[in-house]
Amino acid sequence: MTSKKPDRRPANFVYKYLANSTNSTDVNLGATTDSPKTFEYEVPSTNTGLLLMRINMMIVYGGIGWGEFGGLGSALTNGLLLRVVDSDAAVVTDFTGGYPITVNEDFTLLAGVDAIATPAAGDDALPIRFTISKANEGDAMYLPAGHKVQAVVQDDLGGLTYFRIMIQGIFLDEPVYSWGV
Repeated sequence: MTSKKPDRRPANFVYKYLANSTNSTDVNLGATTDSPKTFEYEVPSTNTGLLLMRINMMIVYGGIGWGEFGGLGSALTNGLLLRVVDSDAAVVTDFTGGYPITVNEDFTLLAGVDAIATPAAGDDALPIRFTISKANEGDAMYLPAGHKVQAVVQDDLGGLTYFRIMIQGIFLDEPVYSWGV
């Protein structure tokens, strides 16, 4: 194992929302049970790869509670998939182990879920932080160019006020396998 570190210049840090084919980041809009929508971020071919460090999600709705998704009042029928696919669209990592996220509690099995924020007035918020290194023995996840982080929405989430997903990581100037890991 080597102690090589990625180039930590600000230009190499990545903070990107997952977006659908029309470049919308509104994860709560457009999907139905019959017409799933995929939101994704692809590691550009201009980069050697990406160290994926964290996936952040924020759901906002009036009256978020447990036993439901967001604040929609019930569990999702088909759920939310969170995964990584390669350049051939083959799933290489299924973060939910084949069990889609259908209720707020499912996020706690995957990630650190902060308490539901209930302001004095306005909608509740559910912040979710999935820190990859906490699930991967302290290491970030290496994604070569062409790999995509995806969220597949398989239900109508239009009732939510807000739902966004952002990845955080750092671009690499050489492949991880050249580090002698």
